[in-house]
Amino acid sequence: MKLLTAKYNKKKIVSAVIFLLLAFNLYSEEQQAEGYSGNDAEIYQQLTLEEKREIALIINRNFADALAASGFFLVDFAVHYLEAAEEAERMYGYSISSEIAQFDIIESETSGFFSNISIVFTLENRNNNSVRNLNVSAIGWGRDRGEAISSGLKKITNQFRYAVALFEELAGAFRIADIYHGTVVVNAGRNRGIRRGDFLYSYDHRTGRRTGNFVVERSEDNLSFAKILNTRVRPRTGDVLKSYNYWGIITKPYVNYFFSADFSGFLAGNMVIWTRGLFGYNPVFGFNKLNLTDTRDSSLTLISPYFGFRVVRYISSFSLSAIAALNFAYLLESDIQEVSSGWEYFGGTVKLDVGKRITKHFSIHLEGGFLGMFVINHRNNPDLWDIMGFTVGAGVGLKF
Repeated sequence: MKLLTAKYNKKKIVSAVIFLLLAFNLYSEEQQAEGYSGNDAEIYQQLTLEEKREIALIINRNFADALAASGFFLVDFAVHYLEAAEEAERMYGYSISSEIAQFDIIESETSGFFSNISIVFTLENRNNNSVRNLNVSAIGWGRDRGEAISSGLKKITNQFRYAVALFEELAGAFRIADIYHGTVVVNAGRNRGIRRGDFLYSYDHRTGRRTGNFVVERSEDNLSFAKILNTRVRPRTGDVLKSYNYWGIITKPYVNYFFSADFSGFLAGNMVIWTRGLFGYNPVFGFNKLNLTDTRDSSLTLISPYFGFRVVRYISSFSLSAIAALNFAYLLESDIQEVSSGWEYFGGTVKLDVGKRITKHFSIHLEGGFLGMFVINHRNNPDLWDIMGFTVGAGVGLKF
């Protein structure tokens, strides 16, 4: 019987498989022998119709379950194979097919029946036409031929999960290997590109809906450890995880109000945060543009680049951050007499930030802090005042 995977999730890159069991077609006895040769074909033709039906049921049930349990596929029976296959090939990039390589049944005078079955699975990436083959063989035993066949096919089903694991590797998916104390152990690490600070998510393979979010706290050669942020359903061992495939860059434009005893005004800026390979501590850099007015009604416009670091903790869909940075400021223009443009200030910033993740690429932020900048050369610019005050404002985060 020919199996065709239905759509898993249109929004995901890998969502269907064309699974052809060419040797087990129940619709035509002539077709059942196709693909066989020599003694193997004769042995298969000697089976009764009930035995052939049992073989097909075992394969349909076990292989379909294995595909569906992988989290990538929803498996259905294809009534109109050609039309469905053409549609699947247009929409999806991968296919898995199988072919019987060997099928023997041996009757022992004292020990019942033995089956020797070998199936070749072909995994094809239609995007680059690359092909990988996996030969799975098993010997089954039973008191009669049907039991021996069933035993062999069930063993092949268990080994077939290696083929699914291979497909997971190509599709960039991982699995939860263990869970304890709010941490999940992932069955992959630096060997498959997982780094500290990466975000992973679990999902319902029937609907494609995300069911949980995780952030990697530690990455080793073959394992990684991720903190559970928030989940719709309780994570379980064996759940499939996917990575967000970020570059590891967060850019955060913001607007703040600045106020102190001597100055007031607005500042706007953009902060860039590097997260890839890091968890709790992230380097940051950015710039501010300040438009300030002092108590003499003098105006100043400054551009202030800065660099520093961020300490972050994740709680559910929120992030709590403390940021410290060194600032330099270039005075663009001012109506204070005898003051010219130039690098006139240096100082620092400390800031607290509360972020709320809205989507995997977008978050909103509230922030407040203290900005202090000192005049570099007071003797040459006695009319310039040190700038010290508080900031409060909001911004948005865009993750790439």
